[in-house]
Amino acid sequence: MDRRRFVAGVAAAGGAACAAAGVGRPGPPAVASGRVNFTRDGLDLSPVEQAALLGELAAASDFAVDSYSRGGVVEQLERKFARELGKEAAVFVPTGTMANHMALRRLCKRGNGRRVAVQAESHVFRDAGDGAQELSGLHLLPLGEERPGFPAADLRRALDRTAAGRVRTKIAAVAIETPVRRCHDRRFSPGDLDEVIALARDRGLGLHLDGARLHIEAAFGGRSVREAAAPFDTVYVSLYKAFHAPSGAILAGPADLLEGLYHERRMFGGGMPQVWPFAAIALSFLDGTVERLRRAITRADEVFARLAGRGVRVERFPDGTNVALLHAGSDAAPMRERALRAGVVLPVPDASGTFAIKINESLLRKDADAIAAGLLEGGVR
Repeated sequence: MDRRRFVAGVAAAGGAACAAAGVGRPGPPAVASGRVNFTRDGLDLSPVEQAALLGELAAASDFAVDSYSRGGVVEQLERKFARELGKEAAVFVPTGTMANHMALRRLCKRGNGRRVAVQAESHVFRDAGDGAQELSGLHLLPLGEERPGFPAADLRRALDRTAAGRVRTKIAAVAIETPVRRCHDRRFSPGDLDEVIALARDRGLGLHLDGARLHIEAAFGGRSVREAAAPFDTVYVSLYKAFHAPSGAILAGPADLLEGLYHERRMFGGGMPQVWPFAAIALSFLDGTVERLRRAITRADEVFARLAGRGVRVERFPDGTNVALLHAGSDAAPMRERALRAGVVLPVPDASGTFAIKINESLLRKDADAIAAGLLEGGVR
C-alpha cells in the first residue's frame, strides 16, 4: 500500500491518521490530527495515531527490532542521542526514575561516596519513593525548598557541614533538574547553575542532569541542548515529553561510566524483551524538535495576544518554559467545554478558575485565530 492510501485508510476507519517519515528518512512525522492539547508536554498521541505511526515506521526496509532492549532501532536511537547531547554513549532506560537512579548510583560509586545534593522540589527527591535510598543506599540532601534551584552558597554549606562531621560521609555527586515540574516547569537560574557547576567541579563531585524536558528548555532559553548538557557527566532525557513516545528515557554520558549498564538495567527489572515501539517513535521525531517547539512558542504568543482584553489573563513566568497560567475566573468551566467542542483540550482548572496550560507542538495543528476562537465565548471578533 502506498503512503497516501495508507493515510486515507486510517482516516476513513475513524482514527486520527498519521503520515510518518520512516526511520532513516528525512523529516519528522506529520500526525494528521487537528486536536490541540494544552495538557501535555507533547502531542499526546492517541492509540490509533500511535498504531498508524508504528505501522508506517516498521514498514521501512531498514527497520530492525531490538532484543531485550539492545540492538535494532534502540541502538540507532542511543547513537543518535549520544551525538545530539555531545556524549560518548547513551543507553535506553524504560523510565526516567530508573535513569536518574542508575546515573547517581554510578556517579557515587566512582566518587567513593553515598551522599547526593539535590533540589528539594526535584523528581528524584519528591517523586521516586526514596528509591535511591532503599535500593542503592544513597543519601539525598535536599537544597532550595519551594524553589526551582539553589545558589552555590547552599551547596558550599552542605559540603562544609559534611566535612565537619565526626564520621566521614562524603558528598559524591550533585543532581540538577531543569526545568522543574513541581515549580511549573521553571528553570534553574542559569547564573546560579553556572556557579553550582563550577563549585562541584572544584570539589571533584559528579554532576547529573535530569533533563527530562531538556529540549523544551532549549527552545525557551538561550542555550542549545548540547551546551546545556556539556558540563554534566550524565544526562537523562525523557522520550515521552518532547518526543511523543508512550514511555522511555535516554541516559547519556562517558562510555567508561556507562559500560555494561544494561546489566544493572536488567537487575532493576528494566531489561524489557522489546522496546522498539518507544524507540521508533522517539527517533522519528528527534530531528528538528527544538525548531518545531520554537514555532509552537510563536503560535502560543499569537493566541495569547488574541485573548488579551477579552476577560482572560495569561501569566508567564520570567524563569519559565512551556507552562503558563490562564486565568479565566468564573468562565473556566464553560471555557473548557466549548474549547473541547472546538478540538482544544484544556486541563482541569483550579478553584480560582485558573488553568496551568502547556505549550507544545500540538499548537501547530491550528492557526492562532482558530485556537483563540475555541476558548472565547462568541469567538474572535
